[in-house]
Amino acid sequence: SASETEPESESDSQARPPQRLSSAARSCPDFTARLSDELLMNIFSKLQNSQLVSNTLVCKRWCRLNGKLVRSVKILEWDFIESGRVIFRFPNLIDVDIVQACVKSCRNSGILLSNKLVSVHLDSARVSGRGFLKKGDFLDPQVIDRGVRALAEGCGNLRRVVLINVSEEGLNYVAEECETLQEMELHNCDDFALKGVSGCKNLQILRLIGCVDGFYESLISDIGQIGRASCRERV
Repeated sequence: SASETEPESESDSQARPPQRLSSAARSCPDFTARLSDELLMNIFSKLQNSQLVSNTLVCKRWCRLNGKLVRSVKILEWDFIESGRVIFRFPNLIDVDIVQACVKSCRNSGILLSNKLVSVHLDSARVSGRGFLKKGDFLDPQVIDRGVRALAEGCGNLRRVVLINVSEEGLNYVAEECETLQEMELHNCDDFALKGVSGCKNLQILRLIGCVDGFYESLISDIGQIGRASCRERV
């Protein structure tokens, strides 16, 4: 890690001319180019997570290799899913949370309402009688299903997913493509959507979040047992 030094004073920074790289430094060869991808990834895997972030800024190769080491992501922007960048950037994911990306949020607002499950930027018109999120504040289930399908097809080794407002069709995609899926957390889904869970043959844990106080609420009745029948643990 870089050693810590005392920050220079304003007078010092103004007195010194701007530092420029010498021609020799600019033409310095990249000795890591001689290392194989496998060896570089083995080195990167020994680093702390904070160092991995800075490594992605070194060059395109380092960015690509660091992306292969990422196993878990929480996606904040829906376009990151729809454009396919999340699969291209992180091809070896086993844990994906898309809840916040599925909420239409006012990014320019300075008000952030947050708990451990969801965070939302608020404006004065968002407050309703039952909470801060209304039905129209979520992406349409058809849109979410398309994104879930892309994730399932591109990340077939998923073991955990966190989804919201997804339909039975979207869950069917997950069941078909992600045979190793073991844990699923579903927010704001109804009984009909839960029928798709029964296709997840290796699912062990199913968490159903029907109500988040102050945010949203949905109804899950006994019909939901159809979807939960094959799970070893239900929360």
